[in-house]
Order: sequence, then C-alpha cells, then structure tokens
Amino acid sequence: SQPSPSADQARKTPPTHTQVMGAALSKPAFIAAAVALPAYETYKALQASAPHDDGAARGSGSGGAGAAVVVAEGDESADVRQRRLLKYWLVLALYQCARYVGDRSVAFVPVASPLYSLAKMAAVAWLLQPQARGAVWAYANVVRPLLLRHEASIDAAGARAAAWAAAQA
Repeated sequence: SQPSPSADQARKTPPTHTQVMGAALSKPAFIAAAVALPAYETYKALQASAPHDDGAARGSGSGGAGAAVVVAEGDESADVRQRRLLKYWLVLALYQCARYVGDRSVAFVPVASPLYSLAKMAAVAWLLQPQARGAVWAYANVVRPLLLRHEASIDAAGARAAAWAAAQA
C-alpha cells in the first residue's frame, strides 16, 4: 500500500524547534537567545553612551532629585527620546522573561489567573503611558541597579558561552 499524501508530506516537513528540543527546553532557549541577550546588549549600549544616566530627572523641581518630569513628546530631543525608547524596550524584554516564569507559576492557581492577566495588562499600560514614564522609572529603580550589581557575572557567563560555542564550530 502506498502512503497517503499527507503522511508523505509529513516526512518531508522539517521538525520544529519544539520537536527537536522538546517543549521544556525550546521556550526558555528562545527567550534567552531572542529576548534576554538582545535586552542585555541594549543595557550595555545604554551604559556605554551615558554610564551615569539612570533615567531619573536631573535638576531642581518640587519633587527633588529623581522626580519624574513630564515632557511633551515634541519637547524632548531625539537622543532623549531614543534613550527613553531603549529603556522601554529593555524593561519590556525583561518583563517578558519574568512573565514566562510567572505564567507557569500562576497556571497552578486557577483563581489568580484572571487577576494575573489584568495585572499583566496594567503593567504594560503603565510602562507605555507617556506621563507616568513607567519604563524609565523601572529602568532607573529596578533594572539598572540589578544589572549593575550582576554585570560582571553576566559578562563572565557570556564569555564562557561564546567560548563554548566557538569550540563547537
């Protein structure tokens, strides 16, 4: 008997990354390679261009040092806007990495799932909202201090991974 066309086609279709690596490894590997690594490179670029810029407002004002300043979209320079958008991308990328872990943790608690989904949407809205400048605040108060504290060990791990990859080639 001849195989059906769909069975013949299935043999010619290359396996997906999930089939090759398995579901338990493919998603974390994808997140590490496609999200976390570019996010860290974005951090390194931000640090190289202005190592002391934590994103907080400088100068005087009623809020004192570190107070958020609401700037109209047209009032910021191209460089300031670019840095703000890079900080948004970096915070969102790390949020995506954390969300992957959180999604698996909350999946076991059915009552929390609807609230968790609303909280995720609210977090992204806050990050995006221009007046709140949530991404700039999160970069200055959470992401940058965390990455500064662990930068040496992250760089060392990256160097070891690059050496291993070069040895495999």
